[in-house]
Amino acid sequence: MKQPAMKVCIVGGGGAGVTAANNIRQLGPKAEITVFTKRKVIGYPLVKCPAFW
Repeated sequence: MKQPAMKVCIVGGGGAGVTAANNIRQLGPKAEITVFTKRKVIGYPLVKCPAFW
């Protein structure tokens, strides 16, 4: 029996929310991910910033 695609709701579009969405995407490529945030721009994990400096 085929399992339905996972549906995930993330509250907060900061670094932690984006990291959570990325990890969920790796676990389930067909997952439906919705991120709720007050921000106008989605955040990003600060860990990756030094790679661009």
